[in-house]
Amino acid sequence: MNKKENYENPVSCWNKAEEYEEMFILLGRDPAAPVTIRAWWKERIRLGLDEPNSPKIVSAQGIAQKMASMQAIQRINQEPDANDFEQKLLRMSSLDTLERIYNDPMPNTNDPTQNEKNAKFQSLIGREIDRRISVRQAASS
Repeated sequence: MNKKENYENPVSCWNKAEEYEEMFILLGRDPAAPVTIRAWWKERIRLGLDEPNSPKIVSAQGIAQKMASMQAIQRINQEPDANDFEQKLLRMSSLDTLERIYNDPMPNTNDPTQNEKNAKFQSLIGREIDRRISVRQAASS
């Protein structure tokens, strides 16, 4: 949940917390946040506090994936050659990262130029995923 959703949702952890209960908030830009969230939901399952498909765990998994995807896109867009989509795409480290970004695209902004860049990048990610899958299939046959 984002800041506004937490505040407005009466059953959010923010609103369900006791008056003096300690809380720890992870920001989406924190590089440690996605890994920390994954560790949290895995431990909840291990302790028997949640089932793997419970809404709380599914939500945590989605948030961790979204954070990781947005961080990857932000890292790429901060590179000096940010207009060179092919080079940026090839620097992506894993097929898993590419698939997460492809399945959770950047939202539209008020900047049409940025929206166009995001759409082009999304298309290139799809082509790179197809290429990597083809290479993997060719290597295994």
